[in-house]
This record gives sequence, C-alpha cells and structure tokens, in this order.
Amino acid sequence: MVRRHVLIAGGGTAGWSTAAILSANPALHVTVLDPSTIPSIGVGESTLPHLHLAHKAMALPSLQTEAWARAVDATVKLGIAFEDFYEKGARWLHPFLDAADIDRIRLGAALRAGALAQAPDQWAFAAEHTWAGAKLEGGFIERSTWFKRYRVAAHGGGGAFHIDALKYAALLKQEVLARENVQVLDATIAQVHCDDRGAVSSILIDAGHALCADLYIDCTGFAGVLAQAVQSPWVSVADRLLVDQAWVVQLPFVDPARQRMNLTHCQGLPEGWVFHIPRSEEHTSELQSRFGI
Repeated sequence: MVRRHVLIAGGGTAGWSTAAILSANPALHVTVLDPSTIPSIGVGESTLPHLHLAHKAMALPSLQTEAWARAVDATVKLGIAFEDFYEKGARWLHPFLDAADIDRIRLGAALRAGALAQAPDQWAFAAEHTWAGAKLEGGFIERSTWFKRYRVAAHGGGGAFHIDALKYAALLKQEVLARENVQVLDATIAQVHCDDRGAVSSILIDAGHALCADLYIDCTGFAGVLAQAVQSPWVSVADRLLVDQAWVVQLPFVDPARQRMNLTHCQGLPEGWVFHIPRSEEHTSELQSRFGI
C-alpha cells in the first residue's frame, strides 16, 4: 500500500490531536515535528462537549474510558457561568449539554410557554429546565461519578472537561506513537521552501535534512511558520476585539468547597473579564488542586 505522507509542524495539543485523528487512517504516514527546545504554553484548558466526537475519530481505546481523564487531571464541566457582565450581581448560565440535544424539546417548550419570563432569573430557569442546570444545582460531580452514572445520559458519552493541556498533549503523543504509521522528529524548522505557486514544497530542518510531504499542516501556534511562508493573509478583527490581551496564571485553592465547580466561571471586570478553570479531584496532590485564571 502506497501511503500519503502528512507532515505536521508543531506538537502540543493541536499537533498531537491532528496526528491522532489522521493516523487512524492506515493509508496515511504521519510525521510530527515536535522540537523539545520550544517550551509549551499551558495553564489549563476547557473543552466543549463535542470532545468525545474527536476521541471517537482518533480511534484510541484509552480515550474511551475514564483512564484518559484521570491521566490529564480532568474535571467535569457542565457549562459556563457569566457573572457581573450585564450589571453587578447578575448571573447567566450556559448549560453546555443542552447544545447536544439533551433537553432541546423540553427546553424549547418551556421557552415557547414563556417560562423564562416568569422565572426569578435566567439561572433559576436553566436549573429547572435543563439537565445540566439541574445537575449543577445538585452539587459538585466527581469525575468517577460522571463516568459511572452520567456518561450515557450525556449524548453518547459527551460532556466537557477542564484539563491539563500539557498532560493531554503528552498522553496523545504517547498513544499515537504506538502506531507504526507515525513518527516524531525532535527538530526545528530552519527554512520553508515553496514552489512556483506559493505552496510549501519542502521543509529544511535544523539537522540539515529536507522533508517532503503530500500535505503540510501548521500547528506552530502564534509563530505561524508555514502560514508566513505561504504568505497567508492576516485578517485583523481589532475593530471588534474589545479585549486584546490576556494574562494566565495558576493559583492554589483558597476555599476548595466554594471554588471547586463543574463550570468555567467568567466574571466581568471594569476593564475586561477574568475566567476561572478549576481542576481538582478527590485524592489529588496540592499541585493538581488548583485553578487557572
């Protein structure tokens, strides 16, 4: 069988997720350029409920059980809470799982009947009329409880998570490299060669070797090494982007009982906003019992 060659520039979550999905096709040979000299950036990530669809496409058995979630310090996420955006003290809840058809009929009927207008606030409405809202009102759901009791209810094994992005990338790398059609090169890109049409024709790595592929994928993040080489146009949204800077840090819990939640919590500030991504599970170390902001 003649395999098509795919070269992925960059590792991290993007690079190894791409490699995991593409290498599930045995007709492809995948090479990942993952230089150890370039540090990874990661504070904590929030996924969408559709993560299980990506895991299904990756076809890695370990991603179909709780094992992967345990390996990346995952905490179950049922939605996003917005506070103090419209006015001080106002809360709004976006229950993620309803986007996966969990309560669409029941929720739609409640909206048509005007139940939201009669509710004390939107949060109370979400708690009464959505599956995720009701579970959030019931208290913190541990990861083990989720996989044992609620996974089937969450649209075929869905559900969102807060994860350690660095550990997630490392897990994918470990699992994907077990496939015989995947290789990794610890090398940086020295030069990108383009053909007469402006498309990438080969990549010269720091070892002096030229690499050719049928498809090149840029996962170099902000550097955009391949994108710059092909002169991909930059589309600015500065006229609409009201918040154009971010600082991310990790902090220990001060009050775990209050700060542990199955939500990404976003709070509006006079200038911008702050998000909290809590990651904490039972029997975890102090390092893992923290949140990213």
